[in-house]
Amino acid sequence: MAKCKIIGVTGGIGSGKSAFSGFIESRGIPVFNSDKEAKICIEKEGTLQVQLKGIFGDEVISQNPFFYNVEIVKSKIKDNPELRLALNEAIHPVVAKSYQNWLLKHEDTHTYVAKESALLFELGIYKQVDISVLLVADEQIRLQRFLKRQGAEEAYFYYILSQQWPDDKKIPLADIVIENNEGLDELELKAQHFVQNLLK
Repeated sequence: MAKCKIIGVTGGIGSGKSAFSGFIESRGIPVFNSDKEAKICIEKEGTLQVQLKGIFGDEVISQNPFFYNVEIVKSKIKDNPELRLALNEAIHPVVAKSYQNWLLKHEDTHTYVAKESALLFELGIYKQVDISVLLVADEQIRLQRFLKRQGAEEAYFYYILSQQWPDDKKIPLADIVIENNEGLDELELKAQHFVQNLLK
């Protein structure tokens, strides 16, 4: 059991969970970003690279310089649930180990830490945190946010949406629900209030 309190931050695609995590991190709460860590692990872990090549083919990873071809992965898992499961089963244990090492470094020096995960509820990770925070927003607002990202395609937004639980399934499980239909300024205020309430 961790010596500090763990906050789980989640939300569907385009909900603003990463922005919220950034705001609370700027106020002194360390944040472990599962998606970013997965990319780091893929680059660092040779065994994981071998697994991914076995799943998607040698062309998925190249070296000197290192390149992980996420477009190949996206195209192959889109209509193949078995490949998506194989991807998750390869990556999640490595990220989980990295998270445990990260937690050991922070639990003695912080009262609160946070773990950001898009699949906090879907994977049952919410059972391992003390406070679960769910970011929600209207679907069309989330779509417009997603489309502003470089190379983003509407079809891929709806594919990701289909792989995540709907908000009405997650809301009853969340300790705190934060609506994020406004801009970043409003979200930053909500993050500030969240941290202030924690530290009361």
